[in-house]
Amino acid sequence: MLRTGAQFRLTCGQQTVIVVELGGALREYRVGGRPVADGFEADDPIEGGRGQLLVPWPNRIGDGRYRWQGRELQLPVNEIEHANAIHGLLRWTSWQAVEQADGRVVLATTLWPQPGYPFHLVARVQYALDRHGLTVEITARNLGDTPAPYGVGQHPYLAVGPARSTTCF
Repeated sequence: MLRTGAQFRLTCGQQTVIVVELGGALREYRVGGRPVADGFEADDPIEGGRGQLLVPWPNRIGDGRYRWQGRELQLPVNEIEHANAIHGLLRWTSWQAVEQADGRVVLATTLWPQPGYPFHLVARVQYALDRHGLTVEITARNLGDTPAPYGVGQHPYLAVGPARSTTCF
């Protein structure tokens, strides 16, 4: 088994996208053989959040502490050097394919209630590739009976090609 789990390959014309099971991450996006995303190899560790989905928050929470509806909650601190809870709780979770068709894959995972985030969510991501490019749609459904704090983001690293102009802006 690969370090990043199952690989889901989408193609459309000269475009290729590869999404992985681990964290539902975007591993590769190429157009005409040229990288658009600076991804990672299937058996490499994911570094720096590269391509990962950031659910249920896309930022850093200092000391892992936050207040929600009058309660003080404590998340695990997973960016030790800066004392932060960083980029959510689903980056290292298995996301399963629930739909797959030409040029499209939908992955889903469950976020179970836990210390610091006592809420129950089902998260889904759809990657769709067509002649206009790649579309990524991330949604979540709260299965609990109380409101849950929620934010989302993704950490694609764009591939920077050679400079095309010497003009400074």
